[in-house]
Amino acid sequence: PSQATVFPKGAIHFEQNIGCKPVKFVAAFNHEDPGVLTIANSFFGQFPDDIVQASLGGELSAEEFEQLKSAIPANVALGVEECLIR
Repeated sequence: PSQATVFPKGAIHFEQNIGCKPVKFVAAFNHEDPGVLTIANSFFGQFPDDIVQASLGGELSAEEFEQLKSAIPANVALGVEECLIR
């Protein structure tokens, strides 16, 4: 049967077909520009490092944590700056 789910604006979510049959997926937004939220940027940029480290289980060394944090791209669309320069 059909199913519909509403995700409120700003809700972190994902969709996945966990069945074996093909499905049709339709998404609708209430604005022509639904925006983008990059979870990693928000997570690492919004909260203090000790809070982020604790929420990750506190298992990372300070060096590993900084490596992870520095590997997150600042822009969701990698290569946009280079393209705009051309």
